[in-house]
Formats: sequence, structure tokens, C-alpha cells
Amino acid sequence: MKRHLEGDYRTRHGIHKILSQEPIVEKESFRLHERYDLSFTVTPEGCLYLFVDFRHKIISDYRLDEVDQSRLYRGLRVNVTYRESGKGAYLDELLQERATDSLRQLGNRSVVQYHRDAKQVSKKTIDEFESANRRVVQVTKQGSLNTETYPQELLVLQPHFENLKSFAPAFNEATQGKTRLSAQRCLERGTAFVEGLDPIPLQDSAVAFDPTPLSESETYSIERLFETDADILQFGDDQSGDHPKRITSNSVYQPPSEFNVCIIHPDKGPHAERWTNLDRMLSRIGAEADEVDRYEYSIDDTADAIYGDLIYDIPDENDYTAACVILPPDGFNLGASDPSDIYHEVKKALRQKHIDSQMAHIDTLADDNALPNIALGLIAAAGGVPFTAEDSMPGDADLFIGIDVSHRYPKDSDDRIHIAASTTSIYDDGTILGYTSANPQAGEKIPPGKLKDIVRQAVVGYKQERGEYPEHIVVHRDGFMNEDLSPVEELLAEFSITYDIVEVRKQSPARVLDLEDGRASVPDKGIAALNESDAHAILASFGKPESQATSRYTGLPQPIQVEREAGDTDIGTLASQVYLLSQSHIGAISATAQLPITTYYADRASEAAAEGYLPPTSRLRKNIGFL
Repeated sequence: MKRHLEGDYRTRHGIHKILSQEPIVEKESFRLHERYDLSFTVTPEGCLYLFVDFRHKIISDYRLDEVDQSRLYRGLRVNVTYRESGKGAYLDELLQERATDSLRQLGNRSVVQYHRDAKQVSKKTIDEFESANRRVVQVTKQGSLNTETYPQELLVLQPHFENLKSFAPAFNEATQGKTRLSAQRCLERGTAFVEGLDPIPLQDSAVAFDPTPLSESETYSIERLFETDADILQFGDDQSGDHPKRITSNSVYQPPSEFNVCIIHPDKGPHAERWTNLDRMLSRIGAEADEVDRYEYSIDDTADAIYGDLIYDIPDENDYTAACVILPPDGFNLGASDPSDIYHEVKKALRQKHIDSQMAHIDTLADDNALPNIALGLIAAAGGVPFTAEDSMPGDADLFIGIDVSHRYPKDSDDRIHIAASTTSIYDDGTILGYTSANPQAGEKIPPGKLKDIVRQAVVGYKQERGEYPEHIVVHRDGFMNEDLSPVEELLAEFSITYDIVEVRKQSPARVLDLEDGRASVPDKGIAALNESDAHAILASFGKPESQATSRYTGLPQPIQVEREAGDTDIGTLASQVYLLSQSHIGAISATAQLPITTYYADRASEAAAEGYLPPTSRLRKNIGFL
């Protein structure tokens, strides 16, 4: 296939990333190309399926030597020019050594000599950075601790949204509308691509593809897992509803047993009025705070000073079950620290006091659409249960465990990337049992013993709550996580617990469309293409009737991929479980819900652990302080 497409398309990335020859937008040293992600499935019967996912790709030609050195900062995302596949890197520092200086890390060779020996870069380019002889750059590869050294001419700004906003605003604006693809556009471009394929020679025959979109076949069945208006969630007082937003006309399933809140607010702005807004919402949904104390910080102080004052003011021995932290307006920059710095230091201070928190910008607390999300986050931080899926969850699972490993730069440290592992444990009714977290540490991978330990904490936590070990567990893991789970499997076997291990990927090899009379539109959420023999599903966890799914500003939603890696539960049941858990987000009232809360919350927890916001656990922690 790749050889067949050469000439008409850019194929150097492989068939999973076929690019148009010419960009459709080119500005400020960035290019936007049409992109076709191709993949194949061959059935046991010998039927070959071609999946075509039409999208776009941004390519950067913005070299580091073209960036004003005053704008370089530690953690800036960059790519290596001659490695167009794989992960990028974070900028560490601009070294004093120059391109012609010998470097110990390169075997006492200069970057010039190293690249002449490696023969991966053209002689012309090497001659260029030898002549310029600029200072060389040390970077850390994303996803690892490996540091590498490059001339500035071999690094480009990564086309990450933060870089685009900062370094290429005109390009960023020009591409906004072009990358949001309607269902019809995806169908037309995907179909045209297949129609343009000539038969591909294969041994003594040729393979031709039918451009007709796949609906039903012997391999894939299209199933509606749940009706869009099905009452899949249970609220308080035996109420039910089809969506978390129904909380505003119902009450929470279970308010916190103790709801003592400390409010941390700036010394300026309408913070009292804003808390009154939130307090009314809490009362409206049946979770009024029992006691409220207030702590004030000065927005003119540095974030470090705010941290120190909170450590001093809040007693070590306190009865607070949650904190509501009111931040300055988003984008506020008149004080000594911006809101993100204040967020970071307050989170760390509250960790020292063992208080879980819900953060909110002061202007957000005036937004009626955002108030229910903030209220539910505060309730969850205090150990309450907003809603459950107890009457809807299929299968035999007693417990769902999401596992995630985060690789992040510590915000306030000169250390290399830290990694942290976390699990979130979800009861069979979709409610949160708690989380476990390993210490953030330097390294490329979490030691298998650490993963085993935090999973054991989750299993033992279940027994402490229910009086017995779960009989069956479903483990959800991110599809890009490559840590070894065999020690976890051995642990579950020791406890005589049966299990399924399910990979959940945010990106799928294909799109799901609602096709009627040749016209494509956004599908209903809850539609899945199921491949029973391969235990694989493509699931539309987000779609109609969600207003954000059908907005012309969002484009066709990306389905998720669900694949059973171990276990015996059928893929239809596993996909239904994933769907229900994707609809159980506390924050799904006014935001898109795509991933299940198992992996999504584990991802949030591992990021928070890597940043130092969460204490390492020796047992399951029930309150949720990372949302």
C-alpha cells in the first residue's frame, strides 16, 4: 500500500499517517496537510478491511535557531527534524558549549562530528550548523528520562497548541475552522481516497477495495448499546435520569457524611457573593455544607508566600472534609503570581493538611452553567456520591480499576521528568470507591512492584468496605501504557479473583457515522461496531443528542476503541460497561465525556501525583481531590 501511494502522497510516516503532497495552509513556518490514517483487519475467513480515518496533520518548520532566545524556556516542546515519527522532547537548557565543541555525552565528539558519523542528516545541513556554531541544546525525550544534545538547527517547535498560540497566532487562527470536520466531509474525503486507489498487485492477483462504507458484515455488527434517553443514572430519593445534568432537577445520590468546608479566597473581588452562588447550588441538589470556615490570601503576594500563609493558618489537626479554593480570574496577571502558580502552591499546601479540594476561578462561580460541575466536584472531594449507574451496569464485575502512568515535568523543580502511577477504583454501580497512588519518581517506567502494590491497596480497600474480596474485576488501562501488568495478574490469581483486562484508547482506527440516503451525520452516542471474534469494539461514547457533539464548531466526534486483552467477558458487555462509565463523569454536565471514569480519573490522579498534589498512599483513599 505504501509503495502504491508514493508520488501521489507523502508516505514517509507509514500507512498510519498518509499526508497530502501540498499543504492546505502554510504560515509562520507551520504547515497544515490533509491526513489519512490507514489500517487493515484480516478476518479468519480471509476478508480484508481497510479503515480510513480522514483528519489533518500540522508540520513544523520553525527551527529553534529562528526563535528569540529570550522566549526559550525549560519544558518548551520541540521535535527533532529528522525524526518525524515518535515522541518529541522537552527543552532542558541552552548549554554554553557550541556546535564545534566536544561533549562528554557524545563520546568527546562535537554535535558536528557526531552527525557526520551518524549519516542521518544531509552534509549541507551539517555544514550549516558547523558554520553558524551556535550554542547547543539539551532536551529530554517525552516519556523517558533520556537526555540528548542537538544543534539548534535540528530542532523545531512542536505543533502543540501552546506553541501555536505563542509563536504562530496567524497560522493558529487560519486553521481553526479547517480542522473541525463534519461527518459528511469525513465520508466524502475517505470515500474519494478509496475510489482513487488502483488495484494493488499482490503475488499473482490484485486487491481492490469497495468504497462503500461498512455497515453490517460477518465480522462487525453495529449495535445500539443504550437508547440516548435511557435512564441510566440513579440520583437521590429513587430518582433517575439520562444524563449528569439532570442533577439540577434531582438530588445527589448520597451527600457527604460530614461536609465541613474551608473556603480559600482572594482578598479582592466578590468572593463572598460567589460562594453564596455555590452554596445555593449545593442546597438545591441536597448537599448543603455543615460548617464553613474562610481563609484569605493576598493576590499581591507571591505563590510561595500564599503557600506559607496557608501552612501556618490551617491547623494540622482539622475537621475539614473538603476545600473550595477561589482563584483570581483566568488570565489575571496584575499580582505577583498568575492563577496557575497559585493553583499549584495551594494544592500542595492542602496536600500537607490532608484536605481534598475543588478549585474554581472567581468568574466561573458566576456562570450558572458551570456551578453544577463545581458543586459536584466539591461533593466528591468530601466523599459524597453524586449519582450511580447501579440499575444499568451489565456483567459480573464487582469492581473496575483504572490504571494510568503519567510522565510529567515537575512544575517547580529542576529535576527531570517524574513519573507516577495511580489507580481509580469504581464500584459495580459506577460510583467511586477511591484511588491509590505511588510516589512520583525519576525513571522511564514504574517498577512492576509499585503497580502491584497500588492495585493491592485497591483490592484490600474493597474488602474493607464490603467485607469480602471482589469475585471479578475489570481492569481498564490506557492503550498507550506499556508497563508490565503480569505482577498485577499474579496478584489477582493469588486472591482467586477472576478478571478482564481491557485496553481503552482515545483514538480509534475508524469513525462512526450515521448514514442515511447517502448523507452522513453525527451518530447517536451509545452506538458501537462490535467484532466478537477479535473482542474489539469501536464505540461512540459521545454523540447525539449532546449539543456539543452536533455543534458546527466541534466537528465529528472521535470514537474510542475498546479491546479485551485478557479474560472471557464478551466484548458487547465490556463496551457497554465502558459506555456507562463514560457517562458517569462528575464534570460531564457542561463538557464532553469520552473516556470512562476509570482511565480518565486515573490519568488525572497520576498527573496530580507527579505534580506533588497527592500524598503517596499506603491504603485506598476514598475522597477525590484531583478533579
